[in-house]
Formats: sequence, C-alpha cells, structure tokens
Amino acid sequence: MVDKFSLPLPPPPPLDSKDTVIPERIIDSLREVKMTVAVHPRMGRYLDSRGMKEIPQEFKTFIDTTLHNNYINTVKDFYSKKRHTIVLADTLELKKSYDFDDFDMLFSFSRIWYNTEKTKAVFELGVSRSRLWGSATIFCLEKEKESWHVVKSIPTTMW
Repeated sequence: MVDKFSLPLPPPPPLDSKDTVIPERIIDSLREVKMTVAVHPRMGRYLDSRGMKEIPQEFKTFIDTTLHNNYINTVKDFYSKKRHTIVLADTLELKKSYDFDDFDMLFSFSRIWYNTEKTKAVFELGVSRSRLWGSATIFCLEKEKESWHVVKSIPTTMW
C-alpha cells in the first residue's frame, strides 16, 4: 500500500500551453522520487459507516468493532520496494500545523480484521498530504498463494 499510494505531485502545466499531457521523461523522473512517508500510530476500531454497507457479507462476518484500538510502536514491519523512507508520525507535531513539515504523506490505518484462517482481511486506509487534503478507502483483501490481492476497494471519505 505504501508504494501504491506514495506518488509525488506532477508539476503544473506550462502557463502558455493548452497541452496538459505530462512528457514521458518527467513521468519517469517522478517514478524515481523517494518520499518520506509517515504512519499514524493509532489504528482505530471503526470503519466508515457508509462504506460498511458496501463490504461483501463474507468480509463483514469477522469485523469486530468491540475490540480496542491498536497502536503501532515501530515501522519495522512496513517496507517499500521503491525505497521510500517510512517513519512513525509524531502526533504532537501533527497538531501544530495543517501542513506536514517532517514528511511528504501520512498513512492512517484502521485496525486490520482477519478471518480465522488469515486468508481474508478488511481495513480502512487514509492517505493525506496535509490535514486538509486526503482521502480514505476501505480495502477487502484475499490471500492467494502467499500474496494479498484487493477483492474490493470502497472509497469512503475525502477531505
């Protein structure tokens, strides 16, 4: 998920041009940008109520919102194949500004619910570039041959 959603912003088009197509050489250079991505330490126990209605029944059966919040204490289990730097977000620093000064993007996760066989999972992921610019999506995943695949993604919120 870190690599899928950690994308730098493209440059604005030239002022004197009506062409909005980004040249391939710029796209290639954007792919090589290494970003600093922060992970919010609190994993909430609720999913967006509007999105819950769209979750397939086979995934709803193992969601338990009576469990307590989870907390992430380290980022050692997060990785990026594109070599983005992943850090744990400082929640005190987040409250000081609308913009993120110490990192490029913030990832916020709900608690991750698994079925008893650990072959299906559901969670909500929020990705933001500032406190006023982001979106969240519920993901329903299924494990096939040791690899997780998205079965359904449900956009829930934009801010």
